[in-house]
Amino acid sequence: MISLDSCALQLPGYGLSTLKTKATTRAKGGSLLEACQEAFPGRDIILGGHDRGARLCHRVSVDHAHPPSSTAPSYKLLGTVLIDIVPTLIQWQAFANPKAGVAYYHWPFLASPTAAEMIHAYGGDRWVHNGLSRIQGDSAEGQAKFQSDNAWEVYESQFTKRETIEGSCADYAAGADPEPQAQAEDQKAGRKMQGPVLVMWSLARLGSMHGDVGSIWKDWVENEAQLKAIGCGDGVGHYLPEESHNLIGNSILDFVKKVST
Repeated sequence: MISLDSCALQLPGYGLSTLKTKATTRAKGGSLLEACQEAFPGRDIILGGHDRGARLCHRVSVDHAHPPSSTAPSYKLLGTVLIDIVPTLIQWQAFANPKAGVAYYHWPFLASPTAAEMIHAYGGDRWVHNGLSRIQGDSAEGQAKFQSDNAWEVYESQFTKRETIEGSCADYAAGADPEPQAQAEDQKAGRKMQGPVLVMWSLARLGSMHGDVGSIWKDWVENEAQLKAIGCGDGVGHYLPEESHNLIGNSILDFVKKVST
């Protein structure tokens, strides 16, 4: 998800939307920004995303600070919110640890050429159900929040469509190439996020793999003093906006108020 003022958008190709552009974070981010600017011309922007949406926000934030071309969209970015991720390059490097490779096996699998066909044969809804079960937290309260209002059924129904399966696989393929290489080049050239950044992550899931996720992000922002990092405990898992919506919602609201004044 990428949020702009009161506008929340789905990543192209993940269910209700269609992937009509390249699957790279730069291409999708550019198309979403263009759509939002048409709908809300002249408004300042706060980027916010979870998981794959957060990776898009990371790319858009870096490109805003260091435009890749003279035709890059012009706007005022007030801040960036990233939920439950480390930089894509760091995650791929973590797979040198066998435990990380097993825990996040879907990364290389979904990026492979045969993934869409295999998921379609297995059953996209069944695939999604297993994935949601695997990465959610151990908190019974968090699980109940995540599964409320038939949320799982909505996710599962979207992945009965071949187009959705192919769109999500294309996103992971782009996350294997070219995004890690682009991030390595950015770091080497000193191209980092500018302005306020809020990072939140699950201590029980992402934190168990990477340790202090906030410390990792310090090397990816230009001004470390503008980075706020919040580790989420109480047994909540990867799906923080659902499992820990009070903490996540209040933290984002505080961040929005701070960067908007």
